[in-house]
Amino acid sequence: MGHHNFITGGSGYLGSRLIPLLRLCGHRVAAMVRNGAEYKLPEGVEKTVADRLRMGAYTKAVRGSRIRAGAGTWSLA
Repeated sequence: MGHHNFITGGSGYLGSRLIPLLRLCGHRVAAMVRNGAEYKLPEGVEKTVADRLRMGAYTKAVRGSRIRAGAGTWSLA
């Protein structure tokens, strides 16, 4: 299996397009969404419900991920 990838805004414009592509390539995907948007994520995606502006809200979920993407920011670990 591919790398572990963490996407903030998993139900948004970027995330909703990036997640299927990563999964198609065999990568494991975890995504963060706002409360109430969990249902928008595809089956098989690890879900983290959090406020991305709250310090520490998703620190644990992003650990060990290779690609972190969301809201116009990208990072390769």
